[in-house]
Amino acid sequence: MFGLIFDIDGTITKIPGVESPIDPFVIEKISEIHNQGNKIAFVTGRAGWYIEENLLPLLIKFGLYDKVFVSAERGVYRVENGKVSIDSSLVKEFTPYRSLIKEEVMSVAKEMGVPIKSEELKKVPETGEVWFEDKQSTLEVRTNHFNKNNLATENSVYELARIAMERLSRTHDFSSFDILKTPLSATVKLKSLNKYNVAKQIVKILDSENMLEKWYVFGDSADDKTMAGINPEKMVFFDVHGKASAGVLEKLNELFAS
Repeated sequence: MFGLIFDIDGTITKIPGVESPIDPFVIEKISEIHNQGNKIAFVTGRAGWYIEENLLPLLIKFGLYDKVFVSAERGVYRVENGKVSIDSSLVKEFTPYRSLIKEEVMSVAKEMGVPIKSEELKKVPETGEVWFEDKQSTLEVRTNHFNKNNLATENSVYELARIAMERLSRTHDFSSFDILKTPLSATVKLKSLNKYNVAKQIVKILDSENMLEKWYVFGDSADDKTMAGINPEKMVFFDVHGKASAGVLEKLNELFAS
């Protein structure tokens, strides 16, 4: 019996590097694997609303909703045994700094001539601006593939966040914060809010007696790879960067032949 942990963006979505739908063929395959007696978890930095709009309907469709563990916003939002819970303490800890950081990112963007939207959104603005995703526990500075001047790339949004935090650190103590670079965003967050800690929680919940033979972790970033670091002897990381759901399906079919 095995445990499987899946990142979402760029992993079980259809197109790498841009926002795209979750691939239903992957969820169908995961359902088959679960029915063989294996344990399943999904881990993402995306918001709870994203999970409710995009992942949960597919889990319901393929009979997985109350059978898998889901963690969003790096542990703030979770679904376990079909029940949703939110750790409001993590949101409360970040709230006093959120507006301050956001305003500084916007100020840096203006100085650098990078178009940016102040509104917090759920979808990529087709007008091409850097944008903020609607989240509370982190500040998500998002890329935009509609920008044709390379002003809203993975590197550029990280630079906006880095400069902003560097400036703020001259007058504020941000030693408990870090900036995470992902293919779709620069995430300003508390250091304790990370996928490594979420994976530790998943292993404790889904394999409390250490009975699983091995864990397979699927992702497309260095952040995802940290999840396999909690037990290197039993956990294998599969990097599907640039392949997304096609890479996941290929590996799942190899590991779990029908």
